[in-house]
Amino acid sequence: RLVQENAYSTFSPKIVTLEIIGNLFFGSSLSILNGIYGELGLFEDDSPAEENDREILEALSEEKALTEGHKTLRLTKPPKYAVLDLMGVTHLDASATRGCFLQLAKMGAKYHMVICAAGLSPKIEWMFRSHGVSFETPEEEEEAKGRLLSANKRSDMKKDDLERIFIFVTVVEALEFCETLLLRTLNGSFRSSASFSTYDDQELLEESKQHTISSVLAHFLRCSEAEKTILDRLMDHRYHREVNYIAGQNVFKKSSPSDAFYVVLNGRVANSTVSNIHSLRQQQPVFSGAGIVSSATSTRYCKSGSGRTVATTWQVGGIFGFNDFLLERQRTWETNAQVDGTKLAKFTHSNMSTLKTQDHELYELMQRVLLRASNLDLANCTCHDV
Repeated sequence: RLVQENAYSTFSPKIVTLEIIGNLFFGSSLSILNGIYGELGLFEDDSPAEENDREILEALSEEKALTEGHKTLRLTKPPKYAVLDLMGVTHLDASATRGCFLQLAKMGAKYHMVICAAGLSPKIEWMFRSHGVSFETPEEEEEAKGRLLSANKRSDMKKDDLERIFIFVTVVEALEFCETLLLRTLNGSFRSSASFSTYDDQELLEESKQHTISSVLAHFLRCSEAEKTILDRLMDHRYHREVNYIAGQNVFKKSSPSDAFYVVLNGRVANSTVSNIHSLRQQQPVFSGAGIVSSATSTRYCKSGSGRTVATTWQVGGIFGFNDFLLERQRTWETNAQVDGTKLAKFTHSNMSTLKTQDHELYELMQRVLLRASNLDLANCTCHDV
């Protein structure tokens, strides 16, 4: 609720997501940049934008308003975080990289804005890294992300870090990163990344034990105390089974029967089967003046246990496999555990049938879980994943 009220308010959101589609080259980079500036509310008195750029954007806005028959809404002030969905970008040349995205990164830094990008093909990611839009290596980028997460306040964020666009595999992961930063800012008190290194193994073990099926689902549904008491009935394991996995172990395969849905209680799992469009993008070779660029430096070549490219990951609290489960169709993708000690709660058709006959209150809460998971899945879906 705190994130929803502060991050995604209608007139002054803290987090804004923009989807960019098409072939970006020198001739279109200025109009794209101006459009992004307008959507993010960066046309302020102290903005370095040229007056003619401002007039172009205003003319485009007026034309759009007339076409759609309503007045175009503009942000009253820039957001704190911006996420760019670049899955629909088919080509990006060097001039557009520097003329659009590099300028956007520098402008964002002036407003202390954190800008993230997701859905990049290997070729576009290489353009970002080789032209200074993003960090040169994923290792440098991870260090910068850690510095942002450990900053006590926004003014502590280094300008050099903010002058780069942070790269993520999916929009969901980018939004999660921005929401985490926002919550740290709203709470006003932080635990630096260094403090986590003082935990010993026993403390980490005790912390992982707190992720029970009832506590995870109660957090997911934002339950009342009475509803939490009902969810505690899951703790006797009558209506589900908890299964442990090692890194790389298969949870289910593509085209296998959809006999269950899963809730992540510990560790992490990954969807390693993606759409044809996504697969082809991952296989694009990247050429530079020195020849083919090694894919080892690309964050998008993250591999699952099966050796395939990871499309989506779920961490503690993640719910997956329910769409095929509800439609009673064969699995349309496969998933694998990514770390040792991954624990999943498995709910089968038989479990849900038993639950429906024996505990109607708990069954209704589980139906709410599936409905909310479906809504979130639909909200995070794009046509490129179909």
